[in-house]
Amino acid sequence: MGWGTLYGVGLGPGDAELLTLRAFRVLSQVPVIFYPACGGREGGFALDILQRAFECVPMLGADGSPARGDAIHERCRPLSTSMPRGADAERPHWTAAAEIVADVLRSGQDAAFITEGDPLLYSTFIHLQTALAERCPEARVEIIPGVSSITAAAARTAFPLAIGDERIAVLPATYDPDALERLLDTFDSVVLLKVSRVLDRVLTILERRGWLANAVFVERCGTPGERIVTDVASLRGQRVDYFSLLLVRKTTASDLSRNGRTEGGIALT
Repeated sequence: MGWGTLYGVGLGPGDAELLTLRAFRVLSQVPVIFYPACGGREGGFALDILQRAFECVPMLGADGSPARGDAIHERCRPLSTSMPRGADAERPHWTAAAEIVADVLRSGQDAAFITEGDPLLYSTFIHLQTALAERCPEARVEIIPGVSSITAAAARTAFPLAIGDERIAVLPATYDPDALERLLDTFDSVVLLKVSRVLDRVLTILERRGWLANAVFVERCGTPGERIVTDVASLRGQRVDYFSLLLVRKTTASDLSRNGRTEGGIALT
């Protein structure tokens, strides 16, 4: 019997309706769905998105008739993604996870690993894919992209990520502070991910450059707990969620329209 295929499926940032048609089709059909579980605990953000997605659109059985509502849950399995810090501890951890997935694929069954956002953007799927390729190079892997929190947050706030020939940078806010300041000077737009632990430090840098007014904070984009803050200075000293980001521009779209021309409401340089 040939190997099954592992699908890395991006579920988007949290809005269940952003799940793509292809992702929904694959997840409706694969017999096993792995979801990231931390610390041995079942459940998690990715599984929550999946459950809400299948509540929005009733799943159909092979004959086209409505399937049982709990069918999706019966096919879900937690896969530990708890990773001790340090390169020495990382490889054995993901090798063990890859072996669990490989056992399913060797039997000829397809499987999916779901992740919030996109599978290839700061995702645990990258570690799993690497370990599986090293351990079982014969295993087939297909990746189904998902809507990233970056584009979803920009859409929710009507924030132009790049216009004309502008340059954009995407980086963790935990980046080296000196390097972060240089990048803010180099790029026209910057998306800062993982701002929860360093928010005050980032706000200080933006304030020093006079860019606080051009920044937008988005937390848990697309979820019932979504929060959007345009007065980002008011966040100083607050605890914010891990799933949060800052969108920053040197200039606003209205500034560009005054200096150039607009077409369809979008500034063109």
